[in-house]
Amino acid sequence: MKLGTRYIILFIFFTTFLISSVILLKYASGYRYNFKKNIWQKTGVLILESNPKGADIFLNGELQKEKTPAKIMNLFPGNYSVKLQKSNSFDWQKKLTINPNLTTFTKDIILFKKNSTPALSLDQDIEYFKLFSNEKKIIYFIKDKTKLDLWFFNFETKEEKFLNSFAFTKINNFSFSPSEKNVLVEGNDNLGKTNYLILNLEKPEEIVFLNEFAPNIQNIKWDLKSDKILYGTTKIKNESALIQINLKDKKTIPIILSTTDILDYYFDKKFIYYLTLNLENKNVDLKSINLKTNLESKTIYELHIPLVHHSLDKKISENDFNSLIEIEKKITQLPLSSYFFISSSPTGILTILDKKNQLLYLISPQFKIQPETQKIILEAKDATWSKDQKKMLYYNDLELWICYLNQEKLKESYHELLGRWSQKISKAIWHPQENYIIISSDSIKAIEIDGRDQRNVTQLLESIPSAFVKTMADKPTGEKNLFFSSKNKILYFIKDKKLYEMKIY
Repeated sequence: MKLGTRYIILFIFFTTFLISSVILLKYASGYRYNFKKNIWQKTGVLILESNPKGADIFLNGELQKEKTPAKIMNLFPGNYSVKLQKSNSFDWQKKLTINPNLTTFTKDIILFKKNSTPALSLDQDIEYFKLFSNEKKIIYFIKDKTKLDLWFFNFETKEEKFLNSFAFTKINNFSFSPSEKNVLVEGNDNLGKTNYLILNLEKPEEIVFLNEFAPNIQNIKWDLKSDKILYGTTKIKNESALIQINLKDKKTIPIILSTTDILDYYFDKKFIYYLTLNLENKNVDLKSINLKTNLESKTIYELHIPLVHHSLDKKISENDFNSLIEIEKKITQLPLSSYFFISSSPTGILTILDKKNQLLYLISPQFKIQPETQKIILEAKDATWSKDQKKMLYYNDLELWICYLNQEKLKESYHELLGRWSQKISKAIWHPQENYIIISSDSIKAIEIDGRDQRNVTQLLESIPSAFVKTMADKPTGEKNLFFSSKNKILYFIKDKKLYEMKIY
């Protein structure tokens, strides 16, 4: 072989090596050559996860070899029309942007089941019900001539058990104790008198009648931690009082005394917030008291007073009473109306509902680190906080919203409209994964929270009869007429007083 030929071969070899090295380095760095644009481009990654798994993936109409869950590499930057498809499920589709050297995540996609048929789960004429926190059981009332019977039902075992009967014509409210071993029932007898009682769910024959502690007691609530402590409002002489009821010692103690009616109250760690009627200014005052002492301590138990006499014991001096609390503080004023605190609000945030005018107040009281009380007023008839308490679902008759909370600067919280509907929204709940909202109106729909491109809205059930179960209608935060059990795939709802279940994916 001639020397010149050798140089040519060597040159070709080195040139090929250099070009190959450049190409390999480009590929290793995430670059690909875009033949349509005739340029090298940094690529991105798309991650797709769905429930159920195994869905076909289409990008810009082309079927991909991968199925969900999938990590699709080396995609050129740009907008992609993404569609997931699985037999017997509704399609999911969305336009997603792929950015260079970045990963686009789309997780927790639910492919809802097509033509899902509700099945009768509980063949009882349910008047009122309450779901346990583990979402595996409920207790419910059914009408039996002149009384109401309380029953227990387990979703998993399908066990039904009779608990007790009550001579009530109406149930106003009922709630579980912190351990959920007891239930507080508020009901009206045939004379219209309101009675309060506590039923032990493990020994349902054991009943405690709370009216014996204070005949005119109202608005009774459980303590946040103890099954032996409750609170309620009553009258002491000519004053309205918030009292603590100790079931163990069978004693009571006044916590707050007010010259005007206490409309509602709420506990938030060391603070008690309460609403009082201000007839002089024709408004409602929101006030707070900072508790200095644990109300379950022995020191306070020594100050307990039986309230059957409706008077304060002379042994409790003004200094003794003030040693329990700091001077009350007026936070803000609200227009004259009917208000309720919504429980499970984030620490330091008060959620107050004006049911009459369908207004929702978010209030952040003034503290040392906050120069003034912050307040937001929203048009809403109900609201529910997420599990992490960082966002709130709220809605009125026709609109569905999410508030992304800015706890330090309440007024800078972000509000996102999920949609408007022509049919009245009767109830809206979080899906347990909190990536969808389930609403009931004339039908049941699932609304995707992911706001990139258009939201996927899936109709799960076409029509629902208007005869829904009573859900503590006098209370703004009554039990939901649709809910999930511990199995997230099963949606329960009540129509015509019957409990139905429906597998949605």
